[in-house]
Amino acid sequence: MTYRNHPSSRFSDGVSASTQENWIANLDIELGNKRGVTRMTHSLHRGPLRVQKVFQETDGSCHVYLLHPPGGVVAGDQLGIRISTGPQSHGVITTPAAGKFYRVLSGKSPQIQKNFLKVAEDSLLEWLPQETIFFRGVNAVVETHVEVEANAQYIGWEINCLGRRASGEVFDEGCLVQEMTLSSEGKLLHRERNKIQASQDDPLRQRRWGLASQDVFGTLIALLPFETIRVDRYAEQSLEDRLMLLLGRNGAAPYWGVTIKTGILLVRYLGGSSQECREGYMSVRNYLLKTLRQIDAVSPRIWLT
Repeated sequence: MTYRNHPSSRFSDGVSASTQENWIANLDIELGNKRGVTRMTHSLHRGPLRVQKVFQETDGSCHVYLLHPPGGVVAGDQLGIRISTGPQSHGVITTPAAGKFYRVLSGKSPQIQKNFLKVAEDSLLEWLPQETIFFRGVNAVVETHVEVEANAQYIGWEINCLGRRASGEVFDEGCLVQEMTLSSEGKLLHRERNKIQASQDDPLRQRRWGLASQDVFGTLIALLPFETIRVDRYAEQSLEDRLMLLLGRNGAAPYWGVTIKTGILLVRYLGGSSQECREGYMSVRNYLLKTLRQIDAVSPRIWLT
């Protein structure tokens, strides 16, 4: 296994070179199957991004905890994360604590994080970071790009908190741009882009078709094999109905939504609790792993502390 700090960046399509006001950090991780067990075979970092801990779990998966030592992203910071899996491997990527994007003063550079995830054939990658808190006054850009090969499987989520409700902070100033793409062998399967402007006039914040005035929103996306999501005409419930029942949807806030299109599962959350969102997504993950791989999901140990 390679694990070292490197003076130059391998992220040619990631973040840019350092300037006086930018703090650049890159992390490059590779996972591979070694005699039936997934292990981290390569780790290269530059700047304040690290692998905090690696665990080999009883189901053969490899759990990797990503650490950003500064604890938060400030104006001008640019983070680039690249994760790739080898064939027949199972990687679980998470973080030890919530991510934070701090307030940016007027005229300062935006905060940028770009994640590049590549999933090899017959492998499963789970991208399961803890929630991200966007402070009042952020100027944040967050992108996640997933590329999968034949017969690969992917489960990932993003849990976002606008402002700090526990501290009485309202997200009434700032801007957040999020982009997510999922491609298979070079073909784009899914893309979404949201721009949230902290303004009472922003319809995305207020309308029911947007965030419905909620402060916490999340998206779980999974790429599933056809036999998992097909609706058997003799089945009593579709996969969407089973998941909605699992989430306990009742039509009121918090709002849950489940959509399946062309082999892609989307589970949306709108509400006021990141913990509630994560617990719902954990239930969906457990169900999918049992269905996909006939295994009982092993939760990252850090979630229990």
